Amino acid sequence: MKKAIQIVFLAVVCLILIFPIIGFNRKGEVSAIENRTLAEKPKFSWESFAPYDSYFQDRFGGRDSLVRFANWFDYDILHRSLHNNLAVGGRHGWLYYISATDGDNLADFNKTNLLNKEQIERLKTNIQSVVEWCDSVNLKYLFVICPNKHSVYPENYPYSRPDGETRSSQIDSVFRGLGVAYVNPLDTLIYMKDKEKEPLYYETDTHWNPIGAYYAAQLIKNEIEKQFPDIEFPAWNKIVEVGYSDTDGDILPLLNIKKARSTRPVVKNGTTLYTDYYEQIESNVQGRFQTRTKNNKLPTAIIFRDSFGKALVPYLSTLFSHADYNWKQFRNADKQYVLQNQPDILIFEAVERYSVSIVGD
Repeated sequence: MKKAIQIVFLAVVCLILIFPIIGFNRKGEVSAIENRTLAEKPKFSWESFAPYDSYFQDRFGGRDSLVRFANWFDYDILHRSLHNNLAVGGRHGWLYYISATDGDNLADFNKTNLLNKEQIERLKTNIQSVVEWCDSVNLKYLFVICPNKHSVYPENYPYSRPDGETRSSQIDSVFRGLGVAYVNPLDTLIYMKDKEKEPLYYETDTHWNPIGAYYAAQLIKNEIEKQFPDIEFPAWNKIVEVGYSDTDGDILPLLNIKKARSTRPVVKNGTTLYTDYYEQIESNVQGRFQTRTKNNKLPTAIIFRDSFGKALVPYLSTLFSHADYNWKQFRNADKQYVLQNQPDILIFEAVERYSVSIVGD
């Protein structure tokens, strides 16, 4: 019996030693769980074998399974905070996106990305130019800034946010100083997060959820009603149905987390889904679609947006007889397209980390 155990043990050890070679990933180019390019096979050289280190470390058999297990053990068992150059794990299971090449939320959290005088003046000039153009063609407009997740929930970050001015407050000052139609729901969301039973942002995703988007959309609706005082807009109600997921969220794969619980609410207008009030029409142009309602007395809109605008679509679409959504930021080259479609209002939406480029050349 003892000899049999020794044989089994020896076989297991041999398998562990041999499997990284047997399962070696020779053909793969991208890591499925890390969303990055794997190290390529280096040219052989007798002078140095160092280039082979990263090649083997990226491709040995069973690597992905070991990474998943290590992150599961750290995150679910030891409750350690995870961190890499793309995302960071915070308190109470909250995850935050921090990529330096995609808006650099980490610099924003640390307040090391404040605008200098030249950047502020450039932003003023760009906004003024767009506003003057809209006025010249008798077109109403509205600017919308969607707060970063860490701006609303800094308390769940793995460490405290420094005191002092933020880039968001600088941008607020620019818009307010110009006196243009503008919505930044940050203060409202900070206030409402303590009133709501459920969070306003997804715990495992970069974006706000339908509850947070609802409060932002309500502020947008208020501004639109001011601009069209003679139009009767549909009434809104908020009934929340709460669900949960263990696998949803765009940050999970960035941290190699297979499962993490996240709140997944659905907001209804009474007993009816907001999406039931309009028809969505897909376009053959990438990043563009249209919505239509049956109320032809409502205004028409063209909306330039980013990924945060997706959660606003169910609400905003009920306010317009026709809305044209474009997943891009407005540039001078888009003026002809706007004039050809002749909307009643032009809406510019951008997440806080990209708010500086909400309009420009």
